[in-house]
Amino acid sequence: MELDARNMEQLEIYRLLREAMSSCRLHDECIDILVSDKRLMNRLKSFAAMSGYQAAHEEKEGYQLLHLTGGSCGCGG
Repeated sequence: MELDARNMEQLEIYRLLREAMSSCRLHDECIDILVSDKRLMNRLKSFAAMSGYQAAHEEKEGYQLLHLTGGSCGCGG
C-alpha cells in the first residue's frame, strides 16, 4: 500500500497511517509513505516502530520514502 502524503496536513497523515495499519494488520502488507519533510518522516518512523512495524527510509529527489514492514500490534490502529 502506498500513501502519498507530500501535500497533506500532519494530522491527516497520521489518520491515514492508522487506517492503513489497521487494514494491513491481518495481511502483513507493507506500507510505503511519501513525505516531503525529513522531520515528519522521522516522527512517522518512530510512530510506526511503536506500533510494531520495522521502518526504513530512503531519500529521493524532492521527497522522503518511508517503507514499513512487519505486523502491527494494533497500537497505532
